[in-house]
Amino acid sequence: MPCDQSVRAMREPPFSPSAGSVDPQSHQVVEGLRVRLAPAPPMRRLLALCADIGLVTVAVYGLVVAMLILFGALGMGFAGWGKGGAVAGAGMLVLVILFVLASAVIYHIYFIYNEFRTATTPGKKLFGLKVVSVDGARLTMGQVVIRELLRSYVDVPLVFPALISVFSTAKKQRVGDLAANTMVVHSRDREDAQKFMYVKQEEYHLLMEHLKPGPVPRDLREAYMRFAYGEFIVRREAAPIRDLEDWEARVKKLLPEAGGLGLNQQTVLRFFAEYCFQAANEETAAHKR
Repeated sequence: MPCDQSVRAMREPPFSPSAGSVDPQSHQVVEGLRVRLAPAPPMRRLLALCADIGLVTVAVYGLVVAMLILFGALGMGFAGWGKGGAVAGAGMLVLVILFVLASAVIYHIYFIYNEFRTATTPGKKLFGLKVVSVDGARLTMGQVVIRELLRSYVDVPLVFPALISVFSTAKKQRVGDLAANTMVVHSRDREDAQKFMYVKQEEYHLLMEHLKPGPVPRDLREAYMRFAYGEFIVRREAAPIRDLEDWEARVKKLLPEAGGLGLNQQTVLRFFAEYCFQAANEETAAHKR
């Protein structure tokens, strides 16, 4: 039974806010729901853009390696055929042009595909950001393309138009947002949800209320985190049956409440991994203060 299904029976009915007057300036209709939109802080947008560019750079790096191999093969070929330097130079120029075009295509497709499909990008998702249409409708391909073209050829290279636009508009919209009638919103819950590795945030808090785990010694916590990372995240090869059974027995003793909830063993193991992971993060944060 999947992890999310095993806790479904414990879910409470969704909270339904009472109807009332809504400030039209601070709320918008998004996909049929009237919600408060919090414009994304400029610094988070910048960090998200840096993260996205970093991911695109990794893809382009692979392309660079391939182009260097082609450059070397082309040079050796011309040398072997006795061709002149002019022909070799022309061939190199063609490859450079192809490289620039391919890099641009990768960059544009990355943003257009992700924003049209999920209204966000991996970088935005990391910082709890999402692109929405100001009028509340679903993002269209036209809006996404306009945002991307103006980001690539106006907002990022010229900088100042984007800065002036972001800091002078109520919804913190850059030039591309104004042209596409979009804005980038920030959700603390969405950002916090990215900090959970083994179970979803809502399921973790729900299970915490029922399982009530106690403190776990650091050495045991670190040993289990090594096991859980290999078992649930990397998954290159399953842990030996003996190790799995050993951890199941240990976790069962640490979480005695789990037996009466009808949870499957994988859900319990994943929850305990998340509990150890969150405890380690809290300990690290406390040391930095």
